[in-house]
Amino acid sequence: MQAFTIKTNKSDYPFLVIADGFKSAVEVLHQQGIYDTNIISVQQMEAVKSDHILIEEWLTDREVLREEVSRELQEAMPKWMPEPAGAAGGADRDIYLIRTSKGNYFTSKCIGGNNHYLVLDTLEQLPGLPKED
Repeated sequence: MQAFTIKTNKSDYPFLVIADGFKSAVEVLHQQGIYDTNIISVQQMEAVKSDHILIEEWLTDREVLREEVSRELQEAMPKWMPEPAGAAGGADRDIYLIRTSKGNYFTSKCIGGNNHYLVLDTLEQLPGLPKED
């Protein structure tokens, strides 16, 4: 068994993966919905010369891990914000995506009225874009 620390763009913290080798460690992440495009780095930790490795049960529970990753992702995801009254903004470019009603959206330099909005720059946090752009 070998231990790997794997950094991904899905978490601020590296994953500790114990597997038979590099490929097996990456496959463990694939089973959790984390794919090659999400992996930033893989480092093998100091070799362990024992096949007697004990792990707390909750660390191997997929549902617990899924909930922890989901919670972390939810905190980082862009969220619709209410603009209950008044106005905000005045930038030199359209930086807000405004929702006036279901299916009705527009971009604007400022926010006004009783609408919900997203700051467009927060959309950069959504998965799928290369990190180096």
